[in-house]
Amino acid sequence: MPAIPVPPAPPRLSDELQPIMKEQLAAIATHVGSLMGRILTRSLSPTQVHGDYRGLARSTWIQAGYSMVPQRNWSLHCPSRAENPLAFTLELPSTEHVRLGRHCYALAGFAYLPPWSVNAGFVCGEQLTLIVDTGPTAYAAATILGYAQAARPANTVMAVNTELHLDHLAGNSLLREQGIDVYGHPSIARSDADLLADVADYETSVIDPGRREEARLPFLGTHIANPNKFVDRDQALDLEGVTAQLLLVPGHTTANLAVWIVADRVLYSGDTVVSDYRPNLTAGTPSDWRRWLQSLDRLESLGADVLVPGHGRVLRGEEIAAEIARIRASLLRALGGPFSGG
Repeated sequence: MPAIPVPPAPPRLSDELQPIMKEQLAAIATHVGSLMGRILTRSLSPTQVHGDYRGLARSTWIQAGYSMVPQRNWSLHCPSRAENPLAFTLELPSTEHVRLGRHCYALAGFAYLPPWSVNAGFVCGEQLTLIVDTGPTAYAAATILGYAQAARPANTVMAVNTELHLDHLAGNSLLREQGIDVYGHPSIARSDADLLADVADYETSVIDPGRREEARLPFLGTHIANPNKFVDRDQALDLEGVTAQLLLVPGHTTANLAVWIVADRVLYSGDTVVSDYRPNLTAGTPSDWRRWLQSLDRLESLGADVLVPGHGRVLRGEEIAAEIARIRASLLRALGGPFSGG
């Protein structure tokens, strides 16, 4: 399917910059992701990284940082052109928020439709790396892939989508174009029309009417690619040295999966569990919510030490049971009376 068409360049961008924006931003995303991975695996030690990108306008890099960076985990300083037109400085994240165990990593806070940010992660075995969710855009997927490849450069990469909503799978196209297999439930069957609807919603979230067409910029080069490997029952993926268990946990949608890494006691829950946010019940019916309650019971019984939710902060220890209890109470309220949004 064709990628989303590039809108006419806003007046503040030069005609020369717009045609090269997609290529340069994707290159930056992959490069920065690689730097982060090297730091997390302690093959790069400085607490700051300095780099040069010749000819890259400051406004373009700010756009890249907004649309691709896991915003809660790092910060960006862009010097003015008078200071140094080619330099940037990255304040790097604390590794405890990204590396969760021997094999597991979390990438939290990718920008999406307000008020949502969305999480992703990856699991490294000796020979295979599994990316958990590919992000809401191709640019986000480039960042995730950069982290994953830097952590284990020689590994073969695969990915899994934890559900059918686009914030978890719109980055598939970047991976599929590189021949990377993506696992997911067979009910995932999205289209570019769905993506265009999401972009339209994104535009309406921009307060300034004069900037609404710029809401398309994070989606440049993004198009829909559905999973090419189906998971219609619980399945174990041997990553060589660690096993990733793909578990069916329907409720939020029919397609929801969780990824359970017993060796690290780390659980990637997708939107079956979200932290701090109210659970999104709008995609389901009372029968779906009852299945969701059963899925919560199943995930809680695993006894995870760390849980990476679909949205919100990574949970540890007693926080896990507390958030599951909160979501369970929300579902029970919805089942006990008129639906009020959670």
